Amino acid sequence: MREGILSVVVLTVSMAILAACTQPTPTPTVDLQATIAAAVATQIAGQPTPTPTPTYTPTATSVPTPTPTRPSPRTPPSPPTPPAPPRPPTPPSPPPRPSPPASPTPTETRPLPPLDAFMKGIHFNDWKSFDTPSQWRGLYRPPGTDQSLINLAATGATWISLIVNAGQETIASTTIFRDSPATATDSELLRVIKSAHNLGMRVVLLPGLGLSNDPDHWPGHIGTAFTTEAQWQDWFASYREFINHYASFAQEAGADMLYIGSELGGVTHREGDWRRIIKEVRERFKGPISYDSLGGEFFPHGEVKRIKWWDAVDYIAVDVWYPLTDKNDPTLAELKEAWIKRGYVADLENISRQFNRPFIISEIGYQSRDRTNTNPGDFQKFLQAPEDLQEQADCYQAALEVLWGKPWLKGIFWWQWSATGANWPENLQGKPAEEVLKKFYLAEEKPK
Repeated sequence: MREGILSVVVLTVSMAILAACTQPTPTPTVDLQATIAAAVATQIAGQPTPTPTPTYTPTATSVPTPTPTRPSPRTPPSPPTPPAPPRPPTPPSPPPRPSPPASPTPTETRPLPPLDAFMKGIHFNDWKSFDTPSQWRGLYRPPGTDQSLINLAATGATWISLIVNAGQETIASTTIFRDSPATATDSELLRVIKSAHNLGMRVVLLPGLGLSNDPDHWPGHIGTAFTTEAQWQDWFASYREFINHYASFAQEAGADMLYIGSELGGVTHREGDWRRIIKEVRERFKGPISYDSLGGEFFPHGEVKRIKWWDAVDYIAVDVWYPLTDKNDPTLAELKEAWIKRGYVADLENISRQFNRPFIISEIGYQSRDRTNTNPGDFQKFLQAPEDLQEQADCYQAALEVLWGKPWLKGIFWWQWSATGANWPENLQGKPAEEVLKKFYLAEEKPK
């Protein structure tokens, strides 16, 4: 066996010497002692003899141009160590973390306020035009709507007015439609109602109308173009179908209150037709109902006073878009004084007493625009006006200080809170006006 090993060694050394002699300049340096040792060890192990790799010191002219690469971390050679103990078994991987919920939800359901408690309300609205492209359809969608509701509940609000918009083509049309993209689906509305209830807020459903192809008018003008009784009857038949749908839906969805209409001053003088609407609605919805009438300086002026059927509903509800002063930057004292001197407070109280019905301010609001106090309901007028967050906050403060605690006033609903967080000028969320509102809505007693 040793002779065989020596033969291999001799042969291996000879080949190494021959290779070294025939190598071009520079001449490599062969470590013969290492080569012999490696050959012996390999042969003893019964493995093929590895071919030695010659090493050499390159000259300056033989160094190739380096290619930049990310260096690997250097690992120093480890000294001989005794065999390592067997590795403990790898613990099983933890189960994958569950995906977070698609939308934020409250950790617990909050109790609803008593139905007869003062309504600390805010309008909750998602809006799309009738010509919105199909890829943008869908209203009150999670998770944005859910988070917006959570933020709204943090103001201390105990009610929301949930808006659903339907439409007709022009003021002369007699057919009302409930179509996407402008009209929220029943399932979309149901989600909001359930979420609001879980957050401890009651819901009044507010179905409203818009005009899909009549830019020169607004829904308050519906009826002014009717010239025959047949047109009136056709329109009211379509309207009853529309509002009866939402009366049935409100009952099934657990809504707490229902408006049977909103700002339709061109048709509310038809007392017999509205009493029929009220009768049919009450057959379907067992909660309290009202009608959202228009106050302020908009056509038709004095709608709330012309309605003869307030006795048939449970609340008188009025939108109070009242001008306050003619000044750009009135003081808080001047804004409060306007509510009294212009007769607004006394007028509202007299209406409540006249019909012996509790009174709700169904809409009130101000834009975060300069001069908003001069005509708060005219949104188009102030679109290009400079931002004025302080004037908006002062208008909130004045109204709340004047109206809070009035015994005839059973609720107030501020316009508005966007379901999507859109920064519309009339929104209050994230503005100083929100902080003003919180002082009243979160207080146990009237703030000083």
